[in-house]
Amino acid sequence: MQLSSALQQYGKFLPIKADAHDKWYDCGSVDNYYRSKKKLLVSRYFNRINVDNTVGMLIKKSRDITKLKNEVNWNLSLPKKLKILTPRIVDYLISEKKNESFISMEYYGYPNLSEVWLYEDLNIDIWKSILTHLFRSYNNYSVNKKDFYEIYFKKTEDRFNNFLEKLCKNKRLFLGETIVINNTRYYNFNFLKYKIDKYIK
Repeated sequence: MQLSSALQQYGKFLPIKADAHDKWYDCGSVDNYYRSKKKLLVSRYFNRINVDNTVGMLIKKSRDITKLKNEVNWNLSLPKKLKILTPRIVDYLISEKKNESFISMEYYGYPNLSEVWLYEDLNIDIWKSILTHLFRSYNNYSVNKKDFYEIYFKKTEDRFNNFLEKLCKNKRLFLGETIVINNTRYYNFNFLKYKIDKYIK
């Protein structure tokens, strides 16, 4: 089924207005979807991301030297048996000069698990196999409590606070105990974080 068929059905109930645009991202097939996805790559911390399709390489550039340096150090300090699970760094430069710092690394074009969970319809047996593999891999490694706290709590808290700082409107929605989405009430992170902090410690 093409997207045009869905639009035709939609148009029978509500009018559709067409606007001319210079760029068009075709998601009508799997190949075109992933091609469009690469063009729309965005990042929280990096000012510019480019993909070299010829060799399958991702190039990140940023004015935030600290973020770039931390990523390089994290990748290079990984134990050998963990490196196979992450994209390889091909080249990098950390410089105090403006816009000179960069990381070149392998580009994995397939979707991550969050995208698969949201947008694909996988059989339950496939998910069981995925989770079994994840837990088997997880059990091969150990994380001390301090690192566990930094990864699963502090990093989440920092990102949540950065998200709040960037909000101009509706910030109060995320400061209360709960938030309602599609008539379903959920606990906000500000409420949950004290329980999570206590549980981890």
